[in-house]
Amino acid sequence: LSSRFGSAVLDRIDQALGDLPEMLTPFAPPTALEERLDWGAPVGRWELLVEAVRRTATRFCEELSRRVAAVREAFVTFECPGVVTDAGTQTRRVTLDVVLSRPTRSAKHLLGLLKVRLEGLQLPAPAEAVTVWARRVEPFDDPQTELFNTETVDARALGDLLDRLTLRLGAAAVARATPVSDHQPERA
Repeated sequence: LSSRFGSAVLDRIDQALGDLPEMLTPFAPPTALEERLDWGAPVGRWELLVEAVRRTATRFCEELSRRVAAVREAFVTFECPGVVTDAGTQTRRVTLDVVLSRPTRSAKHLLGLLKVRLEGLQLPAPAEAVTVWARRVEPFDDPQTELFNTETVDARALGDLLDRLTLRLGAAAVARATPVSDHQPERA
């Protein structure tokens, strides 16, 4: 066999029988994620840009669901054609970021936050493409839903409120009270 097929076949047979060790590397999904939408002509209308971001963010969140993952920070990049030089056309990129208080893969929540960021958007030129991306994706299992409504406070509602306030007011303006143990009898 080795003269006809080479020594690799004999090594594989020995590995299959357990006579030769085989190093296996487990699959590790990539930690970054990117969804891109290109359109044929430059677009400058706000409604079309928001629709493009909606479609791209929906595909982005669907991929997060397939990976059973979530993001704490997401970015939207608009690619605008720039100045034509001898080397070619230089593309200018405008990037907006959304920092989340807790991991999410909800397209509705992410799109609501992105719309807030898009309100003050000033592009240098009409955009040719939009990309929704994240540097880091982390594993995330959705909490199990309850069969009956037990009137428990949903932590997601507080997280969503914190995200919206942080985008509108800034991270320095939003604070959260946390209890601290204090063993003074007069404050009992």
